[in-house]
Amino acid sequence: MLINAQLDRLGDLLRNTKTSLHTKGVESVRSPVANLASFSQSITHDLFVESVTQAFREEYYPFDYWDDEVVQVESGNEFVDKGAEELRSWEWRFGQTPEFTHDMNESFSWGEVSAHITSKRGIITQCQITGVDVPGTTLVGLRYGTLETAEEILLKSHTGPPDHIQQFLTWLRHEM
Repeated sequence: MLINAQLDRLGDLLRNTKTSLHTKGVESVRSPVANLASFSQSITHDLFVESVTQAFREEYYPFDYWDDEVVQVESGNEFVDKGAEELRSWEWRFGQTPEFTHDMNESFSWGEVSAHITSKRGIITQCQITGVDVPGTTLVGLRYGTLETAEEILLKSHTGPPDHIQQFLTWLRHEM
């Protein structure tokens, strides 16, 4: 629930500005969004939690005893810490990503480079690279975005200047 969020910034973060990113996912249905503070200046997080708790109790437990106390769980709770750790994990953030294709182009002082990458569940499944002496197949199987171990793999297979690989990977990670 948005109490007093910066809606313009939120909109910027949610919009795909990369026209070169093509997904197979279902397009989201746009809906109007507003801050609760625009309807009531007195709304706070605690008041919101109280109201939701009250509405939940009335809907699902109208005749049962209910302790109205909402407990804030701090860090140090094993269950909460495990859940937070899972939410920070790569598997949670990227492992269920639907298949998509990302086309990228860049001009370097040493030439034009393009990359056509297909990824599914956060793993590169296909890759074509032109303009730098790197076989695209060397990136297949790597994690999209981080390209872990890409330097050592590419430096072994690349026959051109090593600084071209570094510039290429820096650019590619930034674009991802």
